[in-house]
Amino acid sequence: MDTEAATLFTPLNVHRFKLSSIIGRKNDTKISTNIAHFFHENLFYAIADFLENRNTNTNTVWTLCIHLQEWELKLTQLCAEYLNIPCEYSDLSDYRSGLPFDIKQNKHFNTVMEIIQNSIKLKYPEVEFQPQYKVLYFRDDAWARKMIGYKNTLDQYFDEIIYDMSSLSFDDQVKLFMKTSHFVTIEGACLTNIIFMDKRAKVLSITPYPNSWPLMFGTSRCVEKFQVFSLGLSNFDSSIEYNTEIEDCIKGFILQ
Repeated sequence: MDTEAATLFTPLNVHRFKLSSIIGRKNDTKISTNIAHFFHENLFYAIADFLENRNTNTNTVWTLCIHLQEWELKLTQLCAEYLNIPCEYSDLSDYRSGLPFDIKQNKHFNTVMEIIQNSIKLKYPEVEFQPQYKVLYFRDDAWARKMIGYKNTLDQYFDEIIYDMSSLSFDDQVKLFMKTSHFVTIEGACLTNIIFMDKRAKVLSITPYPNSWPLMFGTSRCVEKFQVFSLGLSNFDSSIEYNTEIEDCIKGFILQ
């Protein structure tokens, strides 16, 4: 799509929906964009808004922030192309929708998830779900909630070990999650990719503190099983000390 086409869409009954990048912060310092916030506050509602207005005499246009990162931009453009929604581009640096994270309450929840699944299957028809493709990601590339002291004792059980999720392109992330049957990770924004997983897939999320967005806000419904192993720590951003309890939990999960 032409990112210069910011002023092309001027029908009388145009309805614009803004999508802006969400920047994560630590101690008032910008850390990185957060795809979980972007999806829950922006893209989900953009699609739901389109569904709500599609039978009205209204032309929907999505206004995309020029600072969207690759994951945010490519998924938005993919959905826009699938739904035949034109996009324009603007600097929305100071805009935030403020919409509620709890998307499972929205009446269009199931349809939005179907649209995302349909759009990725159309884009990547060569990718098939693999019933025994197991992936481990312990957030080595993250600034918080890392696994400490893991000595690769479980690597033999996994088909792929991800050390730096941020280094994977959007296309590679989508393809990875589309084919994965078992995904083991530490709770974090990477779990937004659950929306690309097959309904037969299973996820184990290890978390310092019971604060799982997929469970709270609904995307856990996208997979057959979403299991949370909470360590009961007081700080959600605490790193995790690897131990036999965690190891036994992971073994029990991947052998399902």
